[in-house]
Amino acid sequence: MIFDKQDFFEGLLTELSFRVEDGIPNLKNPKHLEVLGEIFDDMELYSVGDILIRNLLNEQDGYKHIGAGIFVADRDVDSDGKAKDGAKKYRKDGEGESASYTPISDDEAEDIKKKQGEEGEKAAAAYNKSQEKGDDGELVGGEQPEEEESKGAKVQGSDMFSHAPDVNNNNQEDDKEEKTKQKNKENREKNQRYLENTKGITSTQNINGIDGPNKENVLNGNEKVPGSPSSAVAEIGVGYGMACLSENDFDINKADECLKKKLSETKLGKLYNKPEIRKGALHGARRELIKVGQLIEDEGLNPKTTTTGHVGGSKDSLLNTVKTLKDKGVTEVNGMPINEYEKIILEGGGGANPTDTMVVVIDESTGKSFINHTSNKMSSADVISNGSPSKEIDEILNKIIPA
Repeated sequence: MIFDKQDFFEGLLTELSFRVEDGIPNLKNPKHLEVLGEIFDDMELYSVGDILIRNLLNEQDGYKHIGAGIFVADRDVDSDGKAKDGAKKYRKDGEGESASYTPISDDEAEDIKKKQGEEGEKAAAAYNKSQEKGDDGELVGGEQPEEEESKGAKVQGSDMFSHAPDVNNNNQEDDKEEKTKQKNKENREKNQRYLENTKGITSTQNINGIDGPNKENVLNGNEKVPGSPSSAVAEIGVGYGMACLSENDFDINKADECLKKKLSETKLGKLYNKPEIRKGALHGARRELIKVGQLIEDEGLNPKTTTTGHVGGSKDSLLNTVKTLKDKGVTEVNGMPINEYEKIILEGGGGANPTDTMVVVIDESTGKSFINHTSNKMSSADVISNGSPSKEIDEILNKIIPA
């Protein structure tokens, strides 16, 4: 089958225009991004939605280089061009359209500065000069790429989609539009049913039942996990978000307040308790709840004897996972004997099955367990995690929809 990306984006933006209040998609509006994430979930393109939303959230602010490869948001720069006291620091990964900004702690920033010294400040001055804009908002510092001829009207933020067409494309066939709307409606209803299936089995008690203390230790800096501190918060936040959504009837605003409170109780949680971190975690949490709800239906699990836990990536978390499975009498995981699957769990992010973050579903009445490996370090996501949104979508769609 031939996959037409233009048709895909056309349908995507059309669907978004139906769902947002004013009918005009704005890819810089956080509320519209939440709706966009739901659309991807309804289309069962979870990976696409996850990575796209994360990168669009990263692009909400402009950033200024303050030296040694360290950036702060434009709003945190004072009139002298210096970072304001307490400004959040970021590390830049990639260049141009593929650039992304990762939060770093003040200690990490100081370590970087010590390694690079004065050369970093000189580089910052040159970079900021090249990013200066005129009254019309266009870049004026340094050489600029040749302007491409405009190819039609754009929705706000549509420059983030290199293939995005006008949402009011009059050439779209009515029957195709109606079929798309009907399919998305059916998927929304199905996903809502899956979410309802998880009520009662994804409580805070269950989510933290395997390794709650270990995750608290990680977020207080007392246990180590693969990746950066911010990624640890984001990944553990998915588990907390699952409980918050389940315990608040899947209301995203109430769940956000719940997650904000949970993260504020730990050292790293406080440091990275940012709206974009929480939104990304809650989107991932909703995706994982849908998977669990579908699993309950497909496998005929008994809700009365089934629990769902979320496991962090520390060594003790993985050891406790194996112990819990055996203590509960589990004989097989994902269709494999427990003694064979134990090795996969304990690899903890290494080898062919990276597993440093997991959703563990256990039905004690059957002795069966199912594990969803949820780490954002999975190979395909890792390859494209720093790419521009359109490149990321292209890569993922090419993998899941053959040309």
